[in-house]
Amino acid sequence: MVEEVHKGGKSEHVYISLGSNLGDRAGILAIAIKCITQSKCTLISKSPIYETAPWGMNSELWFLNQVIEVTTIISPANLMSYLLQIENDLGRERGKSFSYMDRAIDLDILFYGKKIVNSSQLQIPHPKISDRLFILKPFLDLNPNFIHPKTSLSIKAHYDKCGDKTLIKEWR
Repeated sequence: MVEEVHKGGKSEHVYISLGSNLGDRAGILAIAIKCITQSKCTLISKSPIYETAPWGMNSELWFLNQVIEVTTIISPANLMSYLLQIENDLGRERGKSFSYMDRAIDLDILFYGKKIVNSSQLQIPHPKISDRLFILKPFLDLNPNFIHPKTSLSIKAHYDKCGDKTLIKEWR
């Protein structure tokens, strides 16, 4: 695959969420981070891991969630393709249903610098950030002052306004 380089060729800061509720959840998160940073991205920081009750689905299996900050020069579309390949390699089975399902790994681009992408395949910023405590809490640990390019509010402001009451606790 020929990689499309981000216009301007300069490195962008990207925030990626990771989640797992099947198998060795912590191990899968660690492997996913290793895969992401092997050749495509440079790891800048990672949040603590949080354990969260399932969001938007009926499951007894709690998730481990984490947010990482990386830099990359590849385009948002190619980065998303790469993340989908990692999901596939780590055992993610995408169902034909539109409802949420248990999964070995879920990788989402939250922000790609200040870039806004609206295509049928990819939306950046991720459209559900403000509704999901399992994204906001770990992101808050990384960069509470990051300004959402669509809302002009900080991550801290989104966290303070979030109505999600899903149980969340730091995982040890």
